Amino acid sequence: MFYTELNSNIDYSRDNLRWNAWGAYGQDFFRVGQMQEILGFLADEFKITDIRKTPPVALEEITLSKSNLTPTQIRELGKICGSKHVSTERRERIFHSAGKSYYDVLRLSFDTLKHFVDGVVYPGKESEISKILEYCSRNNITVIPFGGGSSVVGGLEVVKGKGQKVVLSLDTTRLSALIRLDRESHLATFQAGIYGPKLEKTLNDQGFTLGHFPQSFEYSTLGGWIAARSAGQQSNRYGKIEEILTSLKVVTPAGTVETLREPASSTGPDLNQIFAGSEGLLGVISEATIKVHKLPETRKYFGIVFPDFSSGVDFIREVNHREIPTSMIRLSDKSETRLYQTLGTYRGRI
Repeated sequence: MFYTELNSNIDYSRDNLRWNAWGAYGQDFFRVGQMQEILGFLADEFKITDIRKTPPVALEEITLSKSNLTPTQIRELGKICGSKHVSTERRERIFHSAGKSYYDVLRLSFDTLKHFVDGVVYPGKESEISKILEYCSRNNITVIPFGGGSSVVGGLEVVKGKGQKVVLSLDTTRLSALIRLDRESHLATFQAGIYGPKLEKTLNDQGFTLGHFPQSFEYSTLGGWIAARSAGQQSNRYGKIEEILTSLKVVTPAGTVETLREPASSTGPDLNQIFAGSEGLLGVISEATIKVHKLPETRKYFGIVFPDFSSGVDFIREVNHREIPTSMIRLSDKSETRLYQTLGTYRGRI
């Protein structure tokens, strides 16, 4: 999917984002009441006579132990980034303790998630990240970086190190500004907590595009893309995030690492490639310089129907071997094509 009409007005406040499912309230893929049609379709497909209703538990029913953050620790963290940006509130702790994989969603929905962060901190400056990490290092507190929370590989799993009693989630989403746009070199520097739609709209308003559209685009951040080494829907044309990345800043308890803002280097190892995909283990990504492109004058989309799947594979191989420039080619098998056609008959945004 390519987001030709960017939804840059999503309310990303933590109260508006679903704590036990993907997305935000009021941003459903299907219209109200349409899920019954979907369930009926699935029942027919899988020959199920009865689909049991298994409603998720309420937020208030989640088994949540008392936070291990002491009043002194809360007060000291509040001195760094402001008391209103430190939270041990129930919803905040639950929301920041899991990603959005099916495994995560099931555990939250049925109250089987065992471990939760003890608190959440929202730094607003790079210097605040540094002070938070220094403080946590001195006080043996585990820190888990958090962007959009869309991880599906266990990157937000609450795991304590030896002797550690407190786990703190460091939410980067207050750092969401464009720092500079180099029109001559086609480079843009953003704070890493910016969400995908805001980043793309900011560039579009200046006549540029990043061209990076992972499936999590609406609910993930630039720093998260880098930490997860994400691929976009149009990576054929624009590249994966590690190919788009030119330089970054990573804040660690021992200091801040800043890689060279150069297009290429003959020396190694390339630190960008080490931090890309590190899932927050090496530090908190606070800033990144990325390659951007002029907005295309036109966009063309079209579909081709093949007699069988193998013919489609041969076609894609031929396109690649001839080096025909495309931004995206996607091949669906018979079942997936029929699913899309069926869903396309339902009204609503899908």
